[in-house]
Amino acid sequence: LTASVGRGFRVFECNKLKLAYIGPRFNEKVRALVTVGETIITALKSDIVVWHKLTEVGRFRGHHFSATVLCAVGSTYLLSAAKHELILWQLSDIGNRDAETSIDSEKSILGPLGRPKLSQTFGEVSCICHPP
Repeated sequence: LTASVGRGFRVFECNKLKLAYIGPRFNEKVRALVTVGETIITALKSDIVVWHKLTEVGRFRGHHFSATVLCAVGSTYLLSAAKHELILWQLSDIGNRDAETSIDSEKSILGPLGRPKLSQTFGEVSCICHPP
């Protein structure tokens, strides 16, 4: 179980809700949070940061606004939304410095895989759901 706590996150063991570990404290609040296995994905002001336990393994960058919605599509893709903007990311590119979507290979910053178009009358994205 992973919970956002203001400017950080905490991970609990589900059996007895025992605190497993405390994530780092950020300079900005966590706007969205999703887990994929042992990988934790946090949406901060300008970046989406991917963690394996307490180690940062990469970042996604490309939103024009702060991402407020995250949804894992299996263990391969991530959808994120900010206002009326929807972006598709490829999770398997994290840690791959030669990825096609790489913005900065030294810092493992990746760009979007795609930007699905939403009609002008769609409004803001408030939630995303992917069936199991």
